[in-house]
Amino acid sequence: MEPIPSFIQKGQSDIQSWLLTEDHCREDFSNVDVLTANRGDVDTQVNESIAKLGLVVVIEILKGKGDGREAVSGMIDMEVFLTVTENVLVHRESATWTGKTAQWVVQALFDAFNPQIGKSLPCVLQAFETLTDTGNMLVFQVTGKTKAGWKKVPPATS
Repeated sequence: MEPIPSFIQKGQSDIQSWLLTEDHCREDFSNVDVLTANRGDVDTQVNESIAKLGLVVVIEILKGKGDGREAVSGMIDMEVFLTVTENVLVHRESATWTGKTAQWVVQALFDAFNPQIGKSLPCVLQAFETLTDTGNMLVFQVTGKTKAGWKKVPPATS
């Protein structure tokens, strides 16, 4: 397996950190396992999370446009894929059940990366689709855009 370029790893980690630490979304993603696809076998990680919590978000950056100079300068546009998976039987019967469903998490993702919150965002989400709905297993894919080299800009003070 080829190593993932550092600017892709950073992009995925920035999105993960945003979801887990920003005041406006930290609570929304408690009791949701948020993984990045840059640590080995992501399928194994997802299966372990589904068995444990029943609800997981996987962050992947799979493609982009630009060359090496653009990646260094932060101008390369990259596509973000956030996959939300819920094992309904495991999740909704667990002691950690909070009422958060896969559909609820999809909405929370759009809220977390809403340009109207007036912050510098690590990505902007554009669309979602249902990949699997078997009753016991729900899988949604949310897509968006990010730029290599995104940097968190502190809010302006008055």
